[in-house]
Amino acid sequence: MRAWLPVESTREGPTTDRNFYALSADFGTFGGGWDVSLYGISQDYFGLTDRQAVGTEVRYFRQGLTFVGLADYDIYYQELNNLLLLGTVALPARWTMSVNLDHRKSPSLSSRNAMIGQR
Repeated sequence: MRAWLPVESTREGPTTDRNFYALSADFGTFGGGWDVSLYGISQDYFGLTDRQAVGTEVRYFRQGLTFVGLADYDIYYQELNNLLLLGTVALPARWTMSVNLDHRKSPSLSSRNAMIGQR
């Protein structure tokens, strides 16, 4: 069964050596500004498990205040792949204060990256 084919280059089109399956759900708005998304993804590369991950994105929006958090956990490698927190606060006199905390694997965890020596 084939669900989708990734596209790495618009010139070359989809690659048939990789497949991925994904499911996501969005929930919100709660408590005056919270939204939550959950997802799961499974990819294979030439029939090998390339990546299996679950994750969430949490967002909070209010006049003058924005927070976004993202977590991606690879269940195949049992490691955190990405953790991200963004925050923006509007201050008086048209000033803005922003925070960006980002912890991620680079390159991201996948069997394909490991096979080409990038892990």
